[in-house]
Amino acid sequence: MKILVVDDEEIIRELLVEYLSRKNYQDISLAKDGNQAKEKILLKSSGIPFDLVITDTNMPRLGGIELTNWIKNNYPKTYVILMSALHETKGHRADAFIKKPFELKKLDTILDAITPD
Repeated sequence: MKILVVDDEEIIRELLVEYLSRKNYQDISLAKDGNQAKEKILLKSSGIPFDLVITDTNMPRLGGIELTNWIKNNYPKTYVILMSALHETKGHRADAFIKKPFELKKLDTILDAITPD
């Protein structure tokens, strides 16, 4: 599974990479905002660039909701998890929402549901 973690907070990116690596996910890329995420997605031009994008909502330059909309318009099969310390924004197109701070078991539940056996 190809995963892209997008968050403007380096500690969140590092935590998620460490956690996902321990869960044996090895193909993990990082972006610090939505614009950098779009660049990374566009560089992987063949097929579905990422199976999963985990993104924060509030980031400089391009936020997670705008990024999610762009992903869903261009790569509708990419699963998107939206994270926020604020309340869940109505009308977002993400496949799942996690309120920060969250227990990693919550992420496990989502990953188990979308990962083939």
